[in-house]
Amino acid sequence: MADEVLKNDPNFYRVAGAVTNDSDKDVVALRVDPITKRLIVDLGGLTATLTVNKALESLTYDLNAAIYSATTVNSTVYRFMGLFLKFSAAQSKTITLFLTDGTVEIPLWKKTSDVGTSRVFVPDKDWSFPADWELKLTITKTGAACSADILLLTTT
Repeated sequence: MADEVLKNDPNFYRVAGAVTNDSDKDVVALRVDPITKRLIVDLGGLTATLTVNKALESLTYDLNAAIYSATTVNSTVYRFMGLFLKFSAAQSKTITLFLTDGTVEIPLWKKTSDVGTSRVFVPDKDWSFPADWELKLTITKTGAACSADILLLTTT
């Protein structure tokens, strides 16, 4: 491909360009979607499969009756995507997310809260784990009526 001449747009703004990663080192303009204005990326036939798993799910779990404690079960290497909680009442509770091999429990995230609405935890970086380490979630028992909707997502 011959070099493109990167021209200023009608408002005299510079146009973004890049150099190809082959031996020709051609200069080309970067293309964007006309609607979203986002960079268009061609994966060139790359096929990727992303499977999202509901690793833990419990709807209307009664925290007044018992502590919530559950552990994920993964057969392959996996990534933690997020924890989504919704409580029916503003009762004091402690939420703890552990990494465990069945013997050792390492706390990854802990939050004591009396907020009665949603609580979301999404890691700020890639949390990937081997198949022999699982995520364990515990939520302490409340002193009065409180139910919880719980969803913990992983991907392979």
